[in-house]
Amino acid sequence: MSLNLYYRVFKGDNKELITFDYCPHSTLGSSGMVDEDPMSPTCAIEVLASYLENNGDLNLMNKTCVDEMLLFNLTIPPSIIYSSMSTDDAYDGIYSSSLSTE
Repeated sequence: MSLNLYYRVFKGDNKELITFDYCPHSTLGSSGMVDEDPMSPTCAIEVLASYLENNGDLNLMNKTCVDEMLLFNLTIPPSIIYSSMSTDDAYDGIYSSSLSTE
């Protein structure tokens, strides 16, 4: 079932559909705004907190973080490339036993 269909079947007028680009199903935990800091608050958590702090008033809900989210990036951190793949280049690298962790 698509999100737009869910939105249409929800009853009431106090509703808003907010999308988070490049986030998988667990948006509350995966809408990061700080690169390589999984402990920082996510955008979805900030939006939800703003909704609750404003007693559900959609006009007062702060959604500015949606435009400040990290861009989609397939770059793998070097530490993961070295330890998991034993190479310098995850996409076209050559195995190097000196990079493996045992």
